[in-house]
Amino acid sequence: MKNDLEKIYNTRKDLSEKDKELIERAYHFAENAHKGQMKGKKPFFDHPATVGYLLAKWKQDANSISAGLLHDTIEDCGVKLSDIKNKFGETVAFYVDGMSYSKRKINGVWKTDYEGLYKKFLDYVKQNPVLAIIKAGDEMSRSDPKSVEKFVGALKEKGMWGDFQNMINERFRGFWIPFFKEIGFNKVIQKIEFRGRLVKKDKINVTFYNYISKKIDENKVHASYKL
Repeated sequence: MKNDLEKIYNTRKDLSEKDKELIERAYHFAENAHKGQMKGKKPFFDHPATVGYLLAKWKQDANSISAGLLHDTIEDCGVKLSDIKNKFGETVAFYVDGMSYSKRKINGVWKTDYEGLYKKFLDYVKQNPVLAIIKAGDEMSRSDPKSVEKFVGALKEKGMWGDFQNMINERFRGFWIPFFKEIGFNKVIQKIEFRGRLVKKDKINVTFYNYISKKIDENKVHASYKL
């Protein structure tokens, strides 16, 4: 079976040797950073590897493909942004940083700062709309369960159903779906909505909608790629 690096090369015969060298370094760096991590029964690295492949398929450049491969290394592996910048350059580091959340202390407890990520992401997309395409690759690469009903049952058994409902309503319906609607990435919206179709819409607060509208230059994003 061909690995995703070979698939990237076979999909993009136009890549220069310099492009391939950058992508290969990013691939192996991310593969090593995610070593031992699992997502269900599969290695976690299958996810960023698929993101890289999708970006190649969508005719994105070597920096974008490399960022897709590396996009989870900061928040999931403890890799420093400075290391990404030193090894892969300013542009790749910019994309990876734009996809990475940090943590902040709330009432004495360290929690993921999703609000901070949303604001940073939108500011970065304003500077370089290609980041929206990398995020689209992130969402489109996620595999759907063969049976959503069984998936929901398993979440309930593990006591994780409440967290999953909150994630769909707060993070996806509250930010990512409005964002992708604003730029017309309809296939991404369908993918997200399919994943959460059994979650009742409840307490959805699209706090960033006006911010999204002000920050996104729709034409620039569409000029790059339309999903």
